Amino acid sequence: MLLLPAFAAAEPTTPSARGFSVRTGLALWQPRGDARSLADTSPGVRPEVSYAVLPGLAITGAFDWVIVDKAEGVGGGDAYFYALSVGARYTVPVPGRVRPVVAASLGRYSVHVDCASECGGALVHDDALGARLEGGLAVAITPWLRAQATLGYSHARMDMGVLTTVERDLDALVFDMGLCVAL
Repeated sequence: MLLLPAFAAAEPTTPSARGFSVRTGLALWQPRGDARSLADTSPGVRPEVSYAVLPGLAITGAFDWVIVDKAEGVGGGDAYFYALSVGARYTVPVPGRVRPVVAASLGRYSVHVDCASECGGALVHDDALGARLEGGLAVAITPWLRAQATLGYSHARMDMGVLTTVERDLDALVFDMGLCVAL
């Protein structure tokens, strides 16, 4: 019985249990579904802020920015994908430094193609409501610093095109790794 309170006191706290936290992550987006014909695996960044409302449960706000590596044969200029989303993250309260994490978010997903020279000066910009589900692991490094890696699935259905529009499912597997700092 004396070991149990000592073990609980030695339990590291994670940033999700301490109010506000800020996280930055690097991501790889691998297109799925209709998106496979438009893009190849692309790099992205994801800054995120969160606020713990209960132990283990946090409300999140994130911004995703992806430099789209267009698939071979896809015309147009530089392409970008970005999303502004809100959601929730739950860090499972298990003993130890490594904890499972699950998260869900909804947001405004946008695709932007700058066609200044290749499309006659047209600017293609489409946006829609999108969602993301993810799961992974959080590792407490110190009481105020945590590393986190997740694998997620992102989905948005967009009307895309310049003269005619086509509905496309822009799905992707997203591998995200980053550091989270408690404020």
